Amino acid sequence: MFVDFENTNIHVQKLQAIIGEMETNAANISKLPAEIAPAFGGATAEAHVEITRMLNSKLGVYTAKLAALKSATGTVAGSGGDFQTSDQVSAKGFDAGSIFA
Repeated sequence: MFVDFENTNIHVQKLQAIIGEMETNAANISKLPAEIAPAFGGATAEAHVEITRMLNSKLGVYTAKLAALKSATGTVAGSGGDFQTSDQVSAKGFDAGSIFA
């Protein structure tokens, strides 16, 4: 099986960039409740606080998962990643020297 690690690197870099944009979007979303808070008063202000708490909790989980995905793709895929290292170790098992020794 042939794996083109250079091409895989290109895709990993594209995915990393997309994840970075997703992280930026999440950061921008987290700023919105504070920007609109002055528009609320009374019971709506209390509801806004509760909804903001729920939103921040979900954004925290979301950004943690994005960070884990970014880390995993960087660690596993592409040149020097776990997949390439495993591929190289497996290839040594088919080394002509070890087969005919």
